[in-house]
Amino acid sequence: MRFHIISRLTPREVDQAFALIQLEAPELSLAAWRQFARAAEPRKTQSTKPAGAGLVAVKDTRGYVAGLCAYRRTRSFRHGTALTVDCFVALDFLHTQGAADHLLRHLEETAAVLDCTAIEIALARQDTRLIDQFRSAGHALEGVLLCKTLPAC
Repeated sequence: MRFHIISRLTPREVDQAFALIQLEAPELSLAAWRQFARAAEPRKTQSTKPAGAGLVAVKDTRGYVAGLCAYRRTRSFRHGTALTVDCFVALDFLHTQGAADHLLRHLEETAAVLDCTAIEIALARQDTRLIDQFRSAGHALEGVLLCKTLPAC
């Protein structure tokens, strides 16, 4: 199956992607997802370089969102300038590998243009299939992310 990257999601595409987000974060409401998506959208600039942060989706030939990720350029104590990916989701059906591979290639291209020395990806769950796919693309498992949710102020 063929895919293409969407770097500026329309409100309709943001809502369509919510089904994917629910696979990874079922506790997230549609309103919270919309707010996250708006905040992750790249700011309009005159530069030809991609923005230092963004929300990117992969659509298949039928127009369905098959995967998405949110990234931002950060400073990592281990890797220097890194492209940090907080959200990476790809459909777990027949064409998952193509969607995930397409997103990974896009992240590598974006990281290179932004002069990043590494890509750091945090997954919402331990998806062995996806981790194996990342490893085959040259990524290494370097740690574990722990989180404690704090009460709202």
